[in-house]
Amino acid sequence: MIAQVLSYGLTLLMALVTVANVMNTVSSGVTLRTRDFAVLRSLGMSGKDFRRLRIIESLGYSSKAVLPAVALSFGVLAVLGYFLPDTTVVMPWIEAACAAAAVFLIVLVTEKAAFDRIMRGNTADEIRTENI
Repeated sequence: MIAQVLSYGLTLLMALVTVANVMNTVSSGVTLRTRDFAVLRSLGMSGKDFRRLRIIESLGYSSKAVLPAVALSFGVLAVLGYFLPDTTVVMPWIEAACAAAAVFLIVLVTEKAAFDRIMRGNTADEIRTENI
């Protein structure tokens, strides 16, 4: 029982660190492109277009992370099933779908927060300043 508690605790800690890392990376990427988004706004890009851009970027980031990971994990399970014929290897479709949905949700929420912070700023000041 102690080993289970420790393993679940370690898994939870690793998941929290991973989520924080994803949030930091996505937020920093959006913040570094503040000037580019300000130029797009000054050229007439509407809020609806920014929402569409945010959703497309979120789907792109998430799919680049989820698709290779799911393919690799199912490949490993298939190899294990081939080399361990006495054991039953079950493909965890529901767990994979839940993990993929969590990744999509985390990236979407992070991008929304970063884009909302950018949209509150002054377009002219953002164009003048250079992010380093």
